[in-house]
Amino acid sequence: MTDSNHAVSLRNGKFSPDPADHTTSLQDLEGLFAHLTSHPSRQTLVLHFHGGLTDFHSGLEVMNRLRPQYEAAGAYPVFFLWQTGIFDALEQALPGVLGEGIFKRLLEQILRGAVGKLSGDEGGRGLGDADLPDLVEVKAELKQPEAYPKMSATPRTTLLTPQEQAEFQKLLEHDPLLQTEVAEVINGLEGLPPDRGRDVGVQESVSSRLDESIKQELREAAMSPDRGLLDFVKPIALRGALVLFRVIKRLLEGKDHGLHATVVEEILRELYGGAVGGAVWGSMKDSSLNSFGDDPQCGGTAFLKKLRAYLEQHPHTRVVLVGHSAGSIFICNLLKEAARLQYPPDFKFDAVFLAAACDFGLFAQALEKGNLRSFHNFGLSDALEKADALLRLSPVPDFLKHLYPHSLLYLVSGLFEEQVDQPLVGMQRFHSGYDSPVVKNALARLQQIHSRMIWSEGPAMPEPSAALLSTADNHPAFDNDATTIKSLQSILAV
Repeated sequence: MTDSNHAVSLRNGKFSPDPADHTTSLQDLEGLFAHLTSHPSRQTLVLHFHGGLTDFHSGLEVMNRLRPQYEAAGAYPVFFLWQTGIFDALEQALPGVLGEGIFKRLLEQILRGAVGKLSGDEGGRGLGDADLPDLVEVKAELKQPEAYPKMSATPRTTLLTPQEQAEFQKLLEHDPLLQTEVAEVINGLEGLPPDRGRDVGVQESVSSRLDESIKQELREAAMSPDRGLLDFVKPIALRGALVLFRVIKRLLEGKDHGLHATVVEEILRELYGGAVGGAVWGSMKDSSLNSFGDDPQCGGTAFLKKLRAYLEQHPHTRVVLVGHSAGSIFICNLLKEAARLQYPPDFKFDAVFLAAACDFGLFAQALEKGNLRSFHNFGLSDALEKADALLRLSPVPDFLKHLYPHSLLYLVSGLFEEQVDQPLVGMQRFHSGYDSPVVKNALARLQQIHSRMIWSEGPAMPEPSAALLSTADNHPAFDNDATTIKSLQSILAV
């Protein structure tokens, strides 16, 4: 059970009349502020927003773990349990996608093509099968935490020419293993007469998370009267060649996440976006946005209205917003809504981000409202961000743990957002030397308030007594890292 004096529980951003949704009511909000009014810690109110990886019960666990830590710092904590659970969806969908035969074969072949292209521009090699690295070499690389970690574009690297793209597409079309994998997917498609793939000698049948538009193209190829394996594989080969083009383009533009991760991101974006792409992430962001509006059931706006009335009676209350991962997105939307509701002109929030997943564009919009007094940003160093393989701590087979070699934030930046290499506030790589007007605008605005960036180097980091530090070494760890929590307590005690 939740303690309604310390929790605001929402479903898709709103209050729900269904008891199974475990949400707060307007009456609960009344009770929360009545309790706050007489509480000895009422001078400092901390609002904690968990990440987008969290369902209701995981949110309760975060609340029960952090509440005594906040109270020990003399604050009154309120936890927003906004029941996103995106990691549940990712843990179900992503291993299945990464384990698909089509995905694994495309990963191997596109890595071959990229290495051949990046090396070939130095020595005149092409993209035919004989010109590329041996598949044994590629498979050995994929057993490492990151394949080809030092491979990058050189001053002589060029975009794929139409001829090179056609050559690589032909290589994929004539790959016997890829042909078989595609035929097995066709055997498993609904809406087809049986044995379409078996007509060309492929007996097995598998289900796939390929985007529905691609499945429809495979259905059409399977229904062709003169169908054959080359017809089956062509829609996949065409997209595989396009993925290779985009990978090289990102490397040339400096928008890559390392060769291995970039290939994975572009395959997922092109072939599996409906299963693990922007639609999943977008639904989580919508859950935050839905919390604000004129509907009385919008939980964020309802809370802010109660808080505004409370501040009019208690103007010296300090309000600190703490957001982990996608919780930073919720905070940005909250700051924008507070400005719309016309809070007292002399009131400003303090904010603390932990491994923030919000993009710089949204963050800049929030900063423009001018209702932030101070900002502390905790995140992983870029070296740790790259080493934090998304599935390495998940209960999946070992061969899947490093198929995507970097962190959740790298995947968000490279796959979930519409723009590839979307600048995120919680990623160190975007805070120095990144050529983006939006990033520069946000960082310039931060210079006008008290702000600090704290980048964790992991447990080996020294601990000077008079410093704000973090020793978190992975994305989920920030709200459970003793050093980070100690730093949070120091911020609250100021």
